[in-house]
Formats: sequence, C-alpha cells, structure tokens
Amino acid sequence: MLSTAGQPLAALTNHETDSPFNRQLWHRRKQKEFLSAALGGPLPWTGKDMRKAHDGMGLTEVHFNAIAENLVNTLKDLKIPQELIDQVVAVALTTKDDVLGRPKKRAEGLSWRR
Repeated sequence: MLSTAGQPLAALTNHETDSPFNRQLWHRRKQKEFLSAALGGPLPWTGKDMRKAHDGMGLTEVHFNAIAENLVNTLKDLKIPQELIDQVVAVALTTKDDVLGRPKKRAEGLSWRR
C-alpha cells in the first residue's frame, strides 16, 4: 500500500478531507483497488462507478483537490518520477466530474444531428 511517513495513503489528516467517505475504513481498500485498476495493476475494480459511489456525499472541489494533493505528495515521498506522477494525476482527473456529481460533458467534435 502506498504510504507516507508510515501512514497509509487513505489515512488523510488534512482537515479539508474530513468528508463522509474518509471516516469509513473500507474506503482505504477501495482507493487501493481503484488506483490499481485505473493504472493497469493487478487488483480489479469491484466497486460502483465513481458517480454512484460518491452520490450524496456533498463533496466539493476542495475535497477532490486535497485528496489529489495528498496522492501527489505521497508519490513524491516515494521518489516516483514526475512523468509518472503526471500520468497518475491525469487518470485521477478523469474521475473528477463523476466524483463531484457534475453534469457529464459532451465529447468535443461530435455532432448528434439526424
């Protein structure tokens, strides 16, 4: 499990991450599963889709950014090259609208005319 200063990645202490899902122990396992599946690792994703999993939690940009910052800091602490950190962040950002319950964006360049 990714960790920093002996603390698991999901053991976030930043007050900005004090949201409902951080108070649930099972979330640590789900974060690890998600990152593994999203980054091509050995653990499959067995959870709900991101939108359903976070629906009704009242999460904001502050929550998402605090968790992303914690992830980046953990990867830096582990001496992961910046190029790989950028790739991990790019994957995490693909979930932002779903996690925050924002409307889905239409793919650019597509026309739905009949």
